[in-house]
Amino acid sequence: MTLLFCFFFVVTVVGTDRVCDNGWIPYENHCYWCSPNPDNFHNAVVNCSGKGSILIEIKDAAEEKWVLLQSLIRNYTNLWIGLTDLVDEGQYVYSSSGLKPFYSNWEKSQPDGGVEDNEDCAALHTPQRKWHDYPCSDNHSYLRTSRKSKTKSPYVRLSVIGSFATACTTSNVVTTSEIGATIRGSEAVSVTCTMPTVTPVFLA
Repeated sequence: MTLLFCFFFVVTVVGTDRVCDNGWIPYENHCYWCSPNPDNFHNAVVNCSGKGSILIEIKDAAEEKWVLLQSLIRNYTNLWIGLTDLVDEGQYVYSSSGLKPFYSNWEKSQPDGGVEDNEDCAALHTPQRKWHDYPCSDNHSYLRTSRKSKTKSPYVRLSVIGSFATACTTSNVVTTSEIGATIRGSEAVSVTCTMPTVTPVFLA
């Protein structure tokens, strides 16, 4: 009789890794692009929209600290942050959606509208680490932001963790669909499986 071997396998889905385009910086679930040259608020918004992104909208203190770090590295003094009250004086909203901000960090007495009430766009003033309103015609640095959208192809690693001797056929092939491995974002998922049930075969 010929003795064949069947194996136990561990299939590890190493996972997907969401990435940013060249020239963009990843942070959390977003990608950021830092402007090499300052521009006015309108042009900054248009430039961002033309690249499928938006002018940065700071959502919390953690993101603001990261943005400040990027600004200090690049010697930005003021950074447009995507807020304006051009539609309704004193009511700052996101330029991309018209929604009010969930988070704010205005300097005391800001926004004040300026001497002639012509300061309608918000910027992060990096020396004070606070928000100020400025004339939208001013030229300031800016960041584009967009959600990470490109994904590296997932790959599967197959490894033998044990074996047992039995008389069986080995013509069947285990595939990932038969195993039922699941890819969840960038998590690694391990699934233990065995070869399909087969009828023992005795060979002379």
